[in-house]
Amino acid sequence: MSTPQHDSGDPQRAGLTPEGALEQAHTARTAAIRVTARPWWVDLIFVVGLGAAVGTATARTALTWVVAAVIFAITIVATAVADRRSHHRHGRILDLRPAVFPGLTYLIGYAVVFLVGQMPVPPSWQPWWGSGVAVVVAGLAFLSLRADELHQLRRLRRGDYGPYDLV
Repeated sequence: MSTPQHDSGDPQRAGLTPEGALEQAHTARTAAIRVTARPWWVDLIFVVGLGAAVGTATARTALTWVVAAVIFAITIVATAVADRRSHHRHGRILDLRPAVFPGLTYLIGYAVVFLVGQMPVPPSWQPWWGSGVAVVVAGLAFLSLRADELHQLRRLRRGDYGPYDLV
């Protein structure tokens, strides 16, 4: 019985040129990143619940605030379950460098939620006001979450992180 030969890891012995080895490594990294990316539908579950909660809270009564809190709690649980069941990477790249677009979408989203919460609207504007607020908040939140995920994927694809950047 013959013993299997072990690859020493030398690309020249494997019949690869250095360029071919780099191309294979890049292809493997890209495929791994594509498979482990956070699915868009996990973000969609979160933003739909968030939009519904904020839209409900715009009626500004004690009952609608309780209903909004319940909707948001259910959203958090549903997102956590969906996130656990999807097969994607866990952990993030710690990014201390400024990333303008993801940070800007986050800031704009919070500014919209803050301003909407401060605006007194006539009761005759409901439910259209709440529905419009829900759509705007959900859209901005989805844009922010996907922009952050694309930024993370771009850094992973380029290998733009150090050993202490992974959390």
